[in-house]
Amino acid sequence: ELTDANTTMIEEDDEVMKMFRESFASHHFDILPIPGMSEIYVTATGKKYEGSKSIQESKKKSPTSDNIFYTPHVDGPYWFLPFTSCYRILVGLTHNSMVRTRFPLNCDPLDQVIDTHDVVGFDYNREQHWIDHAPNQVNEERRSLLKLHYIIYPKGWHRYGAYCASLSQKFNAASRSNFISVLRPTSSYGKCKVRLMCMRTNAMALWEQNIGWTNSARIPMMYMCCSERFFLVITSFSHYLIMMCTLASAGRTGTTNGTGIQIAHCQFIRDCILFKTISLIHLANYILPNVYEELQLQRDAVVIVLVITACALSLHASVRLGRARLYFGRELGYIEVKDESAGSKQRMEYISPYFIISLGQICALGVTSWWGIEHHLSPECMYLLAAHSGCLVIVWMHQIASGVSSMYIFKT
Repeated sequence: ELTDANTTMIEEDDEVMKMFRESFASHHFDILPIPGMSEIYVTATGKKYEGSKSIQESKKKSPTSDNIFYTPHVDGPYWFLPFTSCYRILVGLTHNSMVRTRFPLNCDPLDQVIDTHDVVGFDYNREQHWIDHAPNQVNEERRSLLKLHYIIYPKGWHRYGAYCASLSQKFNAASRSNFISVLRPTSSYGKCKVRLMCMRTNAMALWEQNIGWTNSARIPMMYMCCSERFFLVITSFSHYLIMMCTLASAGRTGTTNGTGIQIAHCQFIRDCILFKTISLIHLANYILPNVYEELQLQRDAVVIVLVITACALSLHASVRLGRARLYFGRELGYIEVKDESAGSKQRMEYISPYFIISLGQICALGVTSWWGIEHHLSPECMYLLAAHSGCLVIVWMHQIASGVSSMYIFKT
């Protein structure tokens, strides 16, 4: 059913369009509403719940399609459509202090409790999200949201935009019908269907959080379209490029000061870890066959001890620093800086773990390179080790510079 005049007025509201235009310039993109996807969503008051634990227990006891909303998920399947986005806009219609909308691939400051007249938007086909209950909060009335949808496409590509909007609209109608059919299942078939839906949602959430649909398409395409050597280079050093490009924006980024570009911090961490894992697999593929043939425990005991010690020190410092800080949580403004009066002592406490991590990795690569020269490792392997060492030095120096400056940019 098409939206009425009041909903149309909200769809065309100047403030809503202003939100879009901050990211999608009017001379590059057209933005049109999709009236056929608009709907009102109503949530229970939640008086029977007392926190997330009770929600999880309820999900196990009473299978229902509503459980999917309490599981990290992406609404639509069309993440692969290029140059276009379908955005879902949530408009708060009633008072709400209990239900919290969370975005696990962004960061905690972007979690939203949508109250009356609040507006939150996200990509319908790409942004993972879910809802839970804020601690010690209960709504006195049902939480009601108006869900609006917009298609964004390159300026003048009207047929392509209409086609993409039609795909999302048809999928939304089909999935909504499917959810309603098993909202309160009574038959064994219905309960089994709900459990399968939840299992599929959980599996897709894990895939998105650890690999990502874009990466799962990008990496095989690079493998098929590129030469073996080019694939080796581009996948071995992608994580350094991602880290350096993100660090380059650290001075104008962050949530603490409320200015600049927003970085999807958890997605950034996911991509770094994924490409670093691929990089380590490449290194192992080149080094281990030679190690298996040439390494002798008695003769090379010192080399083994040095490499293990360097790796252990780097790993220990990484664990001590924590994943959020290791991947620039402070520089990007997602971790608050403590009292600046600590001065040089605080700066040294911040710099030291980075120094140990990078030094450990560089030492491990250096000792391996020295052993490789002695035992005639292939030139490709030696170039790979040298390039990794150089990239680590560059990233480490950039980390130190950005980390120290962030102490003066972000204030508590």
